[in-house]
Amino acid sequence: MIFEFVISIATILYCGFTIFLYYNWANIEVFEGGQNANKIFQKITVIIPVRNEAENLPSLLLDLENQSFKIFEVIIIDDHSEDATLEVVEKIKARSSIEIKLFPLPSKRKILSHKKAAISLAISKAEGEIIVTTDGDCRVGPNWLRHIHDYFITHKPKFVSSGVTFLPENNVFEKFQTIEFMSLIGSGAACMHAGIPNMCNGANLAYIKEIFHEVNGFEGVEHIPSGDDEFLMHKINEKYPKGVRFLKSNQTIVSTAAKPDFWSFFQQRKRWGGKWSYYRSKSPKFVALGIFSYHLLFVLAVLSGFIGLIEINLLLIIFIAKTLVEYAYLHRILNFYKKKDLSFLIPLMSFIHPFYIVIMAFAGTFGAYHWKGREF
Repeated sequence: MIFEFVISIATILYCGFTIFLYYNWANIEVFEGGQNANKIFQKITVIIPVRNEAENLPSLLLDLENQSFKIFEVIIIDDHSEDATLEVVEKIKARSSIEIKLFPLPSKRKILSHKKAAISLAISKAEGEIIVTTDGDCRVGPNWLRHIHDYFITHKPKFVSSGVTFLPENNVFEKFQTIEFMSLIGSGAACMHAGIPNMCNGANLAYIKEIFHEVNGFEGVEHIPSGDDEFLMHKINEKYPKGVRFLKSNQTIVSTAAKPDFWSFFQQRKRWGGKWSYYRSKSPKFVALGIFSYHLLFVLAVLSGFIGLIEINLLLIIFIAKTLVEYAYLHRILNFYKKKDLSFLIPLMSFIHPFYIVIMAFAGTFGAYHWKGREF
């Protein structure tokens, strides 16, 4: 009886939070760009930390050559690649129309977070006033940098996150990844709009170089293998509470491939899931803990229903309520990212997702993970 009351109240709170996300996502203004009427230009430095990206980098660099905004440089930091990444970059650099700088990540000292070290090195070499980061396996549209630049000129933010989506899916597993990933992007965007930024994705970030130095970069979190994106966002938000923004525009969406198999997906999500326990800011940790707690309760409710410890009718009501609000929220996000054809999978995802959340939370907190040939 007590558990039924607890899960009922928890579901009401969870549905309320999902409606809160829906409302804030819907109220983020879509940035159309082209508002740089004063013709003010700031140089951008695009930072690409890479490890074993020989296959993917040529496509990204071609996208950068085709940018409509031309006042930028590209800095590639090679993290001890074991494939032909260095050779590929050197060949492209020799014939490219854009300014490309290539630096190897030093190996003289032990590095706990290779990506943070790579970004810090790149920023020390950067000439641009605006830092933009992405990954070597991403694709960007021709107006990506122009819209980011115009957004900084128009709104004067300190830190900007923008959309990331997956390339066209090849199977059901990749479709489920897309829905799950869109929920993270939407949640991060909605919370930024509400003034409580909790998550973002390093594949599509931008910030003022001077602000990076003001908050001492990754100092204090350099020992944590992941989190080059979120920990920096939290530090900047602490100093500039209204300075973190989400850029909602179809022109600034970055695309990447979903994971091809469960093992690589599991390792990636373990890496992501291990960050929340290191959060220093209270609001992101509270949100993460609250979402985990509800999904744990839901899993326990389902298991209790199977053995007769909770009324099946109550369990159905809880599931229907949860699914309805999640459907409304996710369908709107999927529609913006031109993925609304995946909406029919949301009810199934609504049932599976709590089990996934619980497993990944424990795996990310207590288990090591493998990433690009390394164990952390």
